[in-house]
Amino acid sequence: MPRGTVSHAMGAVLLVSLLGATSSLALDDPPPPTTADRNVGPRTYGTANRTILTVSAWDFVPRVSSAIMTEDATGSSRCMDAASPSFNLRAGLQLPNGAVLERISIEGCDFTSSDQLTMVVGLCPVPSNLCLTAAVTSGDAFDEGCDVFGVNLTTPIEIDNTNYTYYFEIQMPPGCSLATFRAARAYYRLQVSTPPQVATFSDVPLGHPQRQFIEALAASGITSGCATGPLRYCPDAPVTRGQMAIFLAKALGLHFPP
Repeated sequence: MPRGTVSHAMGAVLLVSLLGATSSLALDDPPPPTTADRNVGPRTYGTANRTILTVSAWDFVPRVSSAIMTEDATGSSRCMDAASPSFNLRAGLQLPNGAVLERISIEGCDFTSSDQLTMVVGLCPVPSNLCLTAAVTSGDAFDEGCDVFGVNLTTPIEIDNTNYTYYFEIQMPPGCSLATFRAARAYYRLQVSTPPQVATFSDVPLGHPQRQFIEALAASGITSGCATGPLRYCPDAPVTRGQMAIFLAKALGLHFPP
């Protein structure tokens, strides 16, 4: 292969790595909250790092319409009026289909050792109204002020927006002197789809080292192969600049401005 050229197979690996995320997910050991939830960069692409979705406290609404949500004295966090009939808040959680939710956290202030901040991520099957949950709390014994309380999910959640809806729910004690919160966060990774059981291309059979990535390109409509009768991908053929332009434009949805 001439210097500077890239094979179709290696091009598929590079392109899918650029756009998706690794399918082999190794959970990090849970580090202290002060580092785990503050030292992860705000990436929205790639396969090596978690992406963070932040849902502001101002995006939450009370579960009971007559409940009164207010702000602390600084106006930087939200809390529940002590006279409210309910102290539960909800906000929709919208993550990319196929992403893997690995960690959740709540940023808030807990000033009481007799109560706690609790955050739940809910998974609601369609059309059932029975929702499953995973939770993180500030802990009954924590009364040290403001922090980020997070937990790695024991079983990561693969997002399926067709068959589930998702939400965050916050439960907090009444009154701004006991607890406030500022944001909920979801930590997730994109991933490359698992390849189908039947090979799409005759020259990319089961067991081919780049098959998962090539199948992902085909399933996404980025490539239709190099030949038909039988359908082939030509994984070892060099990729021209014209072909790479097609790959990238289709993968990124590039277009001319109106």
